[in-house]
Amino acid sequence: MSTISLTYNQKSTWVRSFFELNSWFMFGFVIMEYLICHYIQNELILTDQLYINTWSEQMTVDRIREVLAWQDQWKGMGYLVVIIFVFAKMFLTTICLNIGAFLMDYKIGFGQIWRIVVNATAVFAIGKLIYIGYFASIDLQTIDDVVKADLFSMLGVIGYDQVPQWAVFALGSLNLLELAYWIILSLGMMLLLKVKWPKAFGFVAMTYGVGLWIWILTGTFLMINLYGG
Repeated sequence: MSTISLTYNQKSTWVRSFFELNSWFMFGFVIMEYLICHYIQNELILTDQLYINTWSEQMTVDRIREVLAWQDQWKGMGYLVVIIFVFAKMFLTTICLNIGAFLMDYKIGFGQIWRIVVNATAVFAIGKLIYIGYFASIDLQTIDDVVKADLFSMLGVIGYDQVPQWAVFALGSLNLLELAYWIILSLGMMLLLKVKWPKAFGFVAMTYGVGLWIWILTGTFLMINLYGG
């Protein structure tokens, strides 16, 4: 397949400046934001009382405190899981885009795509901060209240109580943060591929979008097996 020749329109300076930010700095920023949010969530939002309120009908308070004490022993592992999760998302997204670039004969390297992906992932870190700020401002009585307080997703629009349990994962995955990520990711790929934005958005849809679709289908399949259709 010959190299595709496409026209490229100069876009606003802020887009180029954003993707020229040091990728290691952005990686550190994203990881730090996720870790801070994880800490605030565990220490200030998901309190012992919240768990007691949630599980009080299934277990005694003493048993709940035993479970929470056991969880505390592994609390440090949660931070490692956060780092692994964020890195895995960036890496797998880069893999999807890189495979697409190879199949379409775009002459770009893994490192170039990685830089775009890392910078674009900042939208999720900022979204996490908004979530945490919102949770801190409302009255949460049970874990279900946390799940229901979804600002950005289709689940929040439709209502947690209005959908079957097996559909929660899929509807929760369809959210404004994901859309913003697609837009920012496609802006970065537009600069990298030197194509118009609609073409770059289509490229993201055919690469990362397919991976996301498989992820949602897998999660929904597991939810169906867990809760039934």
